[in-house]
Amino acid sequence: MPTIRIILTLSIVQGWKVFQFDVKSAFLNGDLDVEIFMNQPKGFIMEGKESFMCKLKKSLYGLKQAPRAWYRKILGYFIDIGFSKCFSNPNLYVLKFNTIKKILRYVVGTKDLALK
Repeated sequence: MPTIRIILTLSIVQGWKVFQFDVKSAFLNGDLDVEIFMNQPKGFIMEGKESFMCKLKKSLYGLKQAPRAWYRKILGYFIDIGFSKCFSNPNLYVLKFNTIKKILRYVVGTKDLALK
């Protein structure tokens, strides 16, 4: 929270545009690095194959691995487009170009704050 307050204060003083967005399906987009199996969901149980399990290809809400999988995916994306992670706060990414751009990733749910 201190970083969020500092960045928002700087944006007011510097006149930066602030954009906030909520990634509603963030945890559903993370790729799993381990094999996870679950029981067939109620209503989708295949007749005659009640004992079969489902192998997850993507993370789901409620999995312990979901936040980590989403973080890895978004970090990879930020690095691919040229952002670098701030040393003092791993949730702050900076892109130095003609104009400096910053992205602050914070979790209250999962929200991202982009500054120009």
